[in-house]
Formats: sequence, structure tokens, C-alpha cells
Amino acid sequence: MFTAEVVSKGKHGKSYTSILLRQSYRLGAKVKSRTLAVLTHVPARILEAIRRAVAQPDASPAELVQASNGSPRERQAESFGALWVVDQVAQRLGIKKALGVTREAELSYWQVLARVLRPGTSLLAMVRLAGTCAAAALLGWRLAFTEDGLYANGTWLEGRHAVVERRLWQARPTQPKNQLFLYDVTSSYVEGRPTHTWTSTRAPNCEPSAGSWPPGWSI
Repeated sequence: MFTAEVVSKGKHGKSYTSILLRQSYRLGAKVKSRTLAVLTHVPARILEAIRRAVAQPDASPAELVQASNGSPRERQAESFGALWVVDQVAQRLGIKKALGVTREAELSYWQVLARVLRPGTSLLAMVRLAGTCAAAALLGWRLAFTEDGLYANGTWLEGRHAVVERRLWQARPTQPKNQLFLYDVTSSYVEGRPTHTWTSTRAPNCEPSAGSWPPGWSI
């Protein structure tokens, strides 16, 4: 990649300079370039940092900041991935729709997501978690909330328990007719009537002798 300044003339002979971030690529025997971004209106300090990053692709962010006399600053953005995944799963399960669209439903939905992201977390920790991830942007919040608001929301949610449960049941996916269920038990045992011809040394899939009960195996 490289940056390029392109001068073009407009009406009345006025010149315009465009700063572009471009990339070279080969098409057969020819070398061409394509524009990745227009940097014309990017602030000068950011433009300088981009130029240094392009010129030194192997340099670490800390080295680029130091080389730019500290003009760019590193900061950690709000986390997004985990919340997005949990939100998608909750919507597919019908949880968000079952809670409703009111403000109380919005808070209840956040309590569900927060419990999945941070099991056993407190109400205060839920408020702090909302500030460290992109919850407001992803979930479309317009109003802030406090620990007391979540505490009061618990009472609202308890009163709506039966309604939410019924909606989740009604929204459950249709089960296929032919299903195979695999059960896990805590012990293994053999059922059958012992005979003198059936011993523990026989393989589980061997045939019993005439008159003996076939064993039932459970794992």
C-alpha cells in the first residue's frame, strides 16, 4: 500500500488535491493500482500516522506512536464480539421478543445477556459491564440505567414470569417427528437371567445359549 496525492482541475481552472490510500496489484503483465480509501479530509496528525504505518508495516503501534511524537494515542475500544454472539442467540431463541419492547423489557433483556456474559455477576457489575462493551450501540439504548433500576426491574420481571414463559413455549421450534434421544446414566449394568452358559467372560455382542435371557446393556 502507499499514499498518493492526485491533483485534478475543476471548473474555472481551479485545482483540487486528493490524498488517496492505494494498493498495487498485478493483472497479467501489467501493474495496476486501486483506491482503498480517500484521506483528503483526515486530520494532519492522523494522516501522518497512516503514512508512517504504510511505510513501516512491521512496526508495532507503540513504535508508530513514539515516531510520531505522541500525536496519535492508543485506546481500547469497547468490546463487541461476545455481546453480539449472545444477542444473536437470544433473539433466535425468542427471548427478546418474549420480553417485549418496553423500557422494563429492555432492562430485563440486558440482565439475561449480562448473566450469560458474566455468570454470577452483581447488579452493579451489570451496570459497569454495559459501560465497557458496545451495549448501547448494539442494543439501541437511549437512556442510561443504575443498579437501583435493575433492582426494581427484577420485581417487574417476576410479575411477568408466567407471560414470558408462555411466549417462549409458543415460540419454540417445531420438533421433527422422528427423533433419536441419547440418555446418559450414572452407572452401567447388565440385565438378564444368569445361566451356567452365560459368564462374564463372554463378549457383550455374543449370542446367549438357548433358554437364557438376552442381556440389556446400559452405558
